[in-house]
Amino acid sequence: MLRFDKVEADDIAAYIVKEIKRYPITDIWLISSDKDWDLLINEYTNRFSYITRKEITHGNWHTHYDYDVESHISIKCLNGDSGDNIRGVEGVGPKRAAELISEYGTAMDIIASLPISSKYKYIQSLNKSGDLIMRNYQLMDLLTFCEEAIGGTNCKEIDKVLDEYLGNL
Repeated sequence: MLRFDKVEADDIAAYIVKEIKRYPITDIWLISSDKDWDLLINEYTNRFSYITRKEITHGNWHTHYDYDVESHISIKCLNGDSGDNIRGVEGVGPKRAAELISEYGTAMDIIASLPISSKYKYIQSLNKSGDLIMRNYQLMDLLTFCEEAIGGTNCKEIDKVLDEYLGNL
């Protein structure tokens, strides 16, 4: 078990997912009911929800979501996450977020496209939300920002534990 003061479990999981290619492991199973952990799903990382008893994998992604796994973070950046008290763009829900991603690309592509000419209220709101989308990206991009969230000393401790535990496989 890994535990650090003022460090969230999803940041530790993200760090392990990010670093796991160094080790002889082909599958990671994240056991959590927290859908935020779906941001870590890739070809070798899966999530099992002990509440719904469902497995979310790269292979069955489309049975759970109507968009590609690569679009998940961009959808969440636009839509927000009420469970984590992260405000999304006003007037943009999951369907509109998916439409915007389909038309413009990633959340970063949308930011680069602002302002977008339109009479629609949600686009006008989107035009004012570049900073919000960027902040959401920084809060939700677990893989990119996990080391910063964990801290260098704690990252070294995780590496040590993984080396000791997985080095013996």
